[in-house]
Amino acid sequence: MRKLLRYLSLLSSVAISAAPAGFDQAEVSEPSDGRRVAYTITEDPKVAEDLNGDGDSDDRVLQVLDTWGGTVFNLDLVPSTGRDGVDIFLLEGDLLVWPVRESLQGMDLNFDGDLSDDVLHVFDASTGSTTNVALAVEVLLLEVERNWVAFGVRESAQAGTDLNGDGDASDTVLHLFDAGSGRITNLGFAIGSRLRIDGDLLTFIVIEAAQAGIDLNRDGDTRDSVLHTFDLTSGLTSNTGLATRDKALDDPAVIKSVAEGSITAQTLALAASQAITPPDFKVAFIGDQSTGSDATAVLQLILDEGADMVMHQGDLAYNSDIVGWDQMITDVLGADFPYFASIGNHDASDWPEYQQVLSARMALVPGASCSGPLADLGIQSSCTYQGLFFILSGVGEDDGPGPRTHAEYIRDELALDNSTWSVCSWHKNMREMQIGGKGSSTGWEVYEECRLGGAIVATGHEHSYSRTKTLTSTELQIVDPDWPQVDEVRVAEGSTFVFVSGLGGRDIRAQERCLPDTPPYGCTGEWASIYSSNQGADFGALFCSFHVDGQPNKAHCYFKDIFGNVPDDFNVTSFLGAAAGGLDVDGDGIIDEIDNCQYVPNADQLDLDSDGIGDVCDSDVDDDGDPNATDPDDDNDGLSDVDEIAGGLDPLDPDTDDDGIGDALDTDPLTDSNECTGGNDINATLVSIVVTDLTCAARETITVLPLTTVQDPGHLHLIAPTVIFHSDFEAGWLTVTSADPCPACLP
Repeated sequence: MRKLLRYLSLLSSVAISAAPAGFDQAEVSEPSDGRRVAYTITEDPKVAEDLNGDGDSDDRVLQVLDTWGGTVFNLDLVPSTGRDGVDIFLLEGDLLVWPVRESLQGMDLNFDGDLSDDVLHVFDASTGSTTNVALAVEVLLLEVERNWVAFGVRESAQAGTDLNGDGDASDTVLHLFDAGSGRITNLGFAIGSRLRIDGDLLTFIVIEAAQAGIDLNRDGDTRDSVLHTFDLTSGLTSNTGLATRDKALDDPAVIKSVAEGSITAQTLALAASQAITPPDFKVAFIGDQSTGSDATAVLQLILDEGADMVMHQGDLAYNSDIVGWDQMITDVLGADFPYFASIGNHDASDWPEYQQVLSARMALVPGASCSGPLADLGIQSSCTYQGLFFILSGVGEDDGPGPRTHAEYIRDELALDNSTWSVCSWHKNMREMQIGGKGSSTGWEVYEECRLGGAIVATGHEHSYSRTKTLTSTELQIVDPDWPQVDEVRVAEGSTFVFVSGLGGRDIRAQERCLPDTPPYGCTGEWASIYSSNQGADFGALFCSFHVDGQPNKAHCYFKDIFGNVPDDFNVTSFLGAAAGGLDVDGDGIIDEIDNCQYVPNADQLDLDSDGIGDVCDSDVDDDGDPNATDPDDDNDGLSDVDEIAGGLDPLDPDTDDDGIGDALDTDPLTDSNECTGGNDINATLVSIVVTDLTCAARETITVLPLTTVQDPGHLHLIAPTVIFHSDFEAGWLTVTSADPCPACLP
């Protein structure tokens, strides 16, 4: 059972009087088994108190209080903190687990020659001993159960060591520490941001792209994150082969199913359904703002349109008055209005101050969160709010913390998310992805990773508004041939659209590329809408309402300026994530996670060649190397497609009437021959079942009682003239058919 890292006050069972002076009640753990509590204590500079021996008196040092005897253990070590400054530690049973921040402790604890890491330590209250595990960890990726500690080691912080053998040092790799034996085990998997232990089973998710590009679920790509388990008792690792998203591990039903060995794609899809926005959740996208009257007018427009949050694509105040900029936002939208931003080129020198303001604002918004330390906010951070997932990137302006590039970070974060809607937000552009005079600053990799992950690409920088149609290549500006419309776009793995919303209040620029300035625009026909000084543009914002018309995967977007003009209005369909009960974008009753043809209805899920691609989507349904368009006999039944269509038969089904007799041999291929002799149901409780009435080409249905186990045809004896056993044992039914046609049943 996981314990909460932080409580606002001690529980009543804790004797506060037993704690020493300087006790910080904001940084305490839940009492472990009603006995022990961990907390941090602030050193007292007035008496030059130095509890961790680093020569200063300004640290918060971790201690443990035994509430039964009043004993205090001073651990002499400074814990790492999260983004909000909260100390990080886990108390479970006898074990207290926490990362120590080297820079505050003044010691190189993992012996890699620097003081920039967070190094795992474990205190065992039963022995009073502390172990330095000497590995640099991801501070929030810890799980404790009994004597076991599961954690992720950052390769880049561990002297740049390749811990999973994939040739790089940019991953977070799963490790185990056994406090009983002191043994450290490297499991060698590049993992996401969640770990869970239930009983003896550790559950985690492996990122294919970070695991040497191995296709772990055998679907032909390496862009998934795949569910794995490790048995703490036997030491066996199991790959479930099921692709999912990190947040699925937050669902107790998933963990329970994993522990029971009954996890399915549908269970994971249901867990993914949590990642949807509320109905009509409206987001305002702006960039290039300033602090003048026009910027204020755009904020007023955002308020008047009823937006629920702002996503700002860089260039905020255009000066160093960050406090004044924040006050402008507060005056119009309020101090607790959800406001998220990426760094722009005019923000760079003041970005640490912006980060403080944006983080303080986010702390007032329930449910809003961004990953990583404060120093990465708006540069390389992934955020969630109200079911919307978005990445705030500084690509083209700030290289980020490393070692992952911006493109690698985007790839990994999108692979780990399960949201129906994802957005990549940054400031700068590639020249071809704007219609003004800006050059290429970001590289195509970030655009392409967002497209491959199905994320909307939101940018600024050029002071105009422009939006593409659906693209299957941003680099080559290829319009999706299946979704070429101007006012209907989609996001799916491999398809997205890009927009520039740079009319936040600074100034307005002209269209220089892809002329003429009236539709259809030039270049390769990729632009759906352009609004610049050529078109008489004014300041405004792009508004997108997600989860419209009762459909979680539908959105309605429009650009509106401060004078009420709407130059762009369009709809978006998402083919990502899962809606309530599992997203079913083609409406065939089969959720997308298990649908063998997600975009074309096929409730029957027919798959002639058993290749995992439904026949209605399969370009070669019989897998004979001949594409359907040129294959004369798609179902390989000996009858040409032309003859079958002319005779009213199904050219994709070798047995159109499903009577067990192939079309080529069936004298009446449109009539089920089984109808001539009705079968009778037999309750099967014995190993030997006697079927006596299969006198012609008939199919006998046998009801099998719930406790009956049938392993294979050899365990079931059917006595009839000549019987074929059909091994499709599903939902408690067995089917047998006589092998030879009986003249009495034929015309």
